[in-house]
Amino acid sequence: RYSIIAISIALAMVTYATPLFLKKERNGTGDEQLKGENRDLLARIERMQVAYEEVKKERDDMTIRGKIFSQYPFNTKNRITISVGENEGVRLAQIATVGENILLGYVRETAPHTSVVETVFDASLQLPVRIGIHEVDGMLQGGAEPKIVLIEKTKAIQVGDAIYGVANNMPYGLKIGEIGTIQDKTGNVFYEATIRFSYSIN
Repeated sequence: RYSIIAISIALAMVTYATPLFLKKERNGTGDEQLKGENRDLLARIERMQVAYEEVKKERDDMTIRGKIFSQYPFNTKNRITISVGENEGVRLAQIATVGENILLGYVRETAPHTSVVETVFDASLQLPVRIGIHEVDGMLQGGAEPKIVLIEKTKAIQVGDAIYGVANNMPYGLKIGEIGTIQDKTGNVFYEATIRFSYSIN
């Protein structure tokens, strides 16, 4: 009985005394250490913000923004006319994107204030691509319904994998779309896949 009482008293003392020691430590050196870490993190955030603004400004300086002229009701998708041209700095073979990083096509004709872009919906356009996190090689074949061909069957791809352009005449890794459906044709040593786009060409 006396042993149990003694143990109970010892446990009570430890239980009530421990927070006092912890509180004292946090009020002292621990708080100063946390404040120092917070200051360091804030300084890093500020440096990253400055670097981001510099990169954004450089990117904006290299970007020419334009609008697509309507071709209603003809619904032509393979070649589109845009509202910027040579006077705005557009040149032949420049890359055209939707937003900042989704590939639309290449500039094929220029005029003073307009240009013609050949899109991925043009049957003559072929482009090496990579698919998904495993970077599986394939070839984009343009057309009214663009598709990815020459995908090795030994490689693992799945619906929803991102498709990126990797041609040497464009910035590496511009997104094209995502894998829509995977087609395994009998007797073919390669997969084919349809493309799911994140935009409407219209």
